[in-house]
Amino acid sequence: RGADRPDEVTGPRGVTIAALMSHASGLGLEEGDPVVAPETKRVYSNYAVDYLVHDVVGDDDPASWLDRRVMRSLGMDHSHLEGRPAAGVVGTTSDLATLAVAWLRPDLVGVATRDRLRTPYHDELDGIVPGFGRFAPCPWGLGPEVRGTKRHWMGDWPADSFGHFGQSGAL
Repeated sequence: RGADRPDEVTGPRGVTIAALMSHASGLGLEEGDPVVAPETKRVYSNYAVDYLVHDVVGDDDPASWLDRRVMRSLGMDHSHLEGRPAAGVVGTTSDLATLAVAWLRPDLVGVATRDRLRTPYHDELDGIVPGFGRFAPCPWGLGPEVRGTKRHWMGDWPADSFGHFGQSGAL
């Protein structure tokens, strides 16, 4: 839903949905961590993700919302949110593959929305990819990381490749 209103101001310090989704909000990794001015540096922020999820789901429980709106509708019967939204989805490789295929289905994620999600937002920003180091520039879409010229977990994939890595896996 946030990709449909990327310029809406919603976050702490008056940042936009796009800044939260692309780790350009200036917020630290966790709430209370050091911050930088918004849209000046790419800083991976679990806090921004948690904030954005709570903005989208409102008074609903994030785990229930995710189960109802995503997991069940895609048939992801072996995945669930355990803990916080930014780092708590637990599931099987099969369900991860189902999610990857869903990204490619225009009936689930429209082409314009998918393009908006994977197009770098402020592609000139330098930043840090946790566990992989500093990159100049460090492009990120509205959610997924975009490879650009970074040499890291995406290997030699094309510059417009996009995905997400987590503590125990990547998509």
